[in-house]
Amino acid sequence: MADVLARPTGTPSSAEDVAGPSKRMRAVLRHGWIGQVGLVLVSVVTIVVIWELVVVAFSIPQFTLPTPVSVASTLVRSTGSISADIAVTVEETLVGFAAAIVVGIPLAVAIASSRLVERLVYPMLVTSNAVPKIALAPVFIAWFGLGSVPRVVMAGMLALFPIVISTVVGLVGVDPALLLLGRAANAGAGRIFRLIRLPAALPSILGGLKVGVTLALTGAVVGEFVGGNTGLGYVIEQAQGNLRMSLAFAAIVLLAVIGVVLFYLIDLLEHVLLHGGQKAN
Repeated sequence: MADVLARPTGTPSSAEDVAGPSKRMRAVLRHGWIGQVGLVLVSVVTIVVIWELVVVAFSIPQFTLPTPVSVASTLVRSTGSISADIAVTVEETLVGFAAAIVVGIPLAVAIASSRLVERLVYPMLVTSNAVPKIALAPVFIAWFGLGSVPRVVMAGMLALFPIVISTVVGLVGVDPALLLLGRAANAGAGRIFRLIRLPAALPSILGGLKVGVTLALTGAVVGEFVGGNTGLGYVIEQAQGNLRMSLAFAAIVLLAVIGVVLFYLIDLLEHVLLHGGQKAN
């Protein structure tokens, strides 16, 4: 009877009981990734089949909409020759995305921490996001020239807004009871931020990063459309001008692959940060 009273209900009685939940969690995560990959493959196959059926059924000319087989063949033949363009687009995306993180997260912390900063910065942030970024591309080219800088700036601007908003939402949405508990323990503002606010906001922050990285890719490609002579956006523009639609679609497929890979890399980071500490004893 004493043993029963000493051990609360639901407390594991052995090392195996302790290890069990974490093992089950890893199994769930592993199966979740398998399921996600399976859904992506099913979606891709479905799109390809519909695409092929539409082209064949309506006898669409190849210079208007090439078949998936033609695009795949062009992709295999051209990947080597446009590898430098792939690298340029990926680099612009990652640099712009990193800049958005470096600027956006501290800015979000300031907005969430100060009513004055919120009133001063938030309206400007919303207004800047409302301006179509394609309209700013020529301005950036005039300011920064035709190099990679305006494309990086474009990528960073598109990624900035979701990162800031998601971080602010996560920081201000912390359970007030947790904050009261921290203050009751005489924890300072810095300690409360590090131990309570930031961990609680992490899922929201990572959600903003997922959106931001895909928008950064979009911004880099838009910059390449407007004023670039390298990158996949430039490849698409040149291919369309020369009616090489198979090459244009091949570049579009590569952009889709890059976007999916970047998204799931952050998704993997999310699993590591949120669930990586659950290890078996």
